[in-house]
Parts: sequence; structure tokens; C-alpha cells
Amino acid sequence: RLFVDVALAPAAAWEHASAERVVLLEALLARDAWLDRNALRARSDAVVAALLEPCASFKSTDRAKKENALSCLASVAAVVRACVVDAGDEGKRRRLVPFSKRAGPLFPEGSPVAKAAAAAFDTADRLLNRDDERTKRAALDVLWEVLYCLDAKLALEKFLDALLPHLPENYPEDYRDDAETQVDALLRAAAVLDVDAFLKAVQDASAAQRTNVLCSLEDHVGMISMMHR
Repeated sequence: RLFVDVALAPAAAWEHASAERVVLLEALLARDAWLDRNALRARSDAVVAALLEPCASFKSTDRAKKENALSCLASVAAVVRACVVDAGDEGKRRRLVPFSKRAGPLFPEGSPVAKAAAAAFDTADRLLNRDDERTKRAALDVLWEVLYCLDAKLALEKFLDALLPHLPENYPEDYRDDAETQVDALLRAAAVLDVDAFLKAVQDASAAQRTNVLCSLEDHVGMISMMHR
């Protein structure tokens, strides 16, 4: 009942207590309070909007606001995941299904989940430009969940356009799990959704500046294409 009151109430009901609403939402979400995932999906756009509010304009030098924003981003990732993954499937390996093999869209255009994923994407996209490793990693955690919400080719192109500029020119000699490595992993995962659209985006990026990493991504797409023949 408390989760419904906090998460599903109209935003106007919390107009003068938005910060308190975020604190309650985080606490409830941390306790798996979305047992009724259909109810969460129905108002996921409002929940995500409330959680993203502290992420809009925090300064990296303000430790308290930064920690709050990073915590909110983690909750956003959890909400988006809960909207896509049924409770009984938690812990199971997820697989991305190519657009061409889907019977229809995962969520109708303009649905609360689609709006929530779009809002999460826009904020994460902006935060990727921060010169701060922890913030970038938190943003990428959100983008991993958004990836599983992508439906249309146009959405994929926007996703790729946001990530490609954050690739390094070369791979490091020794593997390290940093933001740039996660960007590469995220792009490789996204390639399966639409090989042709992915290859075009990579080739367009290569036309501006050809790098070893972009060449490797082209090879990656080639292998996927061969596997699907």
C-alpha cells in the first residue's frame, strides 16, 4: 500500500516534497516493493521521472548530491529492469531478440514503460559526457537496461549515435573494466538487434575517423551476419 501511495500517486501530490518522495522510492525499491510489476509498469514513467530529478544538474564536486544522484540512477536501472523482466525470470540469462524476429513491439509507443526508458536514456546520455568515471559507469548501468527496451530501428540508431563517440581509438594492452570498456561491450550487445543499422552507424563513424576499435566492431558485425545465414 505504501509503495502505491508513493510511486503511483500523481506527481502533483508530491509537488512540495519531491526530495522526500525520492528517498521513500529508493527505500521501497531496495526492498523489492514492486511485487505487482504490472502496477509499476503502468506508472513507470512517473516513478522514473521522480528518480531522475536529482540527476539533472548535480555537481561532481558536491559529494552529497553526487552520491544521491548515483543512488537514484541505480534505482532507475532497477525500475527499467523490473518493467522488462518478470519476477519469475529474475536471475536468468537474458537474450536480445533481433527486431526482425519479434512478433511485435515490446511496449506500445507512448506507453509508460517506453516513456520511462526514453527519459532514462536521455539522462544517461547526458551524464556520459561527465569527466567522472563513477558517473559514467552509473549512466552505463542505466543504458544496459534501456537496451532491452529498444524496439524500433530509429531508437537503435539514436542509441548508437549516443554511444559511438565514447569509444576509445585503441584497445588497452591490458584489459580493464572501465567506462570505455563497458561502452564497447554495450555496443557489441546491441549489434544483434539490427545488423544492417549497426553496420551503417559504425561505417558512418569510421568515415569521420577510422580507428582500431571501430574496425573491430565492423568485424564483430560480420561474424554475427555469418552466424545468421
